[in-house]
Amino acid sequence: MDPTANLKEALEIAAKLAEGHYAYPDHDDPTSMLEDGQRLAELLIALDEWIRNGGFLPDAWAAPLLARIKRIAEKGESNADARKQQQDDKDHG
Repeated sequence: MDPTANLKEALEIAAKLAEGHYAYPDHDDPTSMLEDGQRLAELLIALDEWIRNGGFLPDAWAAPLLARIKRIAEKGESNADARKQQQDDKDHG
């Protein structure tokens, strides 16, 4: 499985759902919404199983995680320090 392609497709479907792509009366085919919902569920389950069984993360998730690990290693930060910094960044960003 390609987790990067999986995540890309899942996010595309999720965006359509979140943006109201299927809003009635503009969209009169409930079957396509159901099919997309089922596909999104399949993708999420497959990605979860992939990661839980030791598969690598999608690129969009791996890059920030690797950067954080590198920062922690370089600064000698503990994981708690890194979480505090992340929260501070979020609060002031």
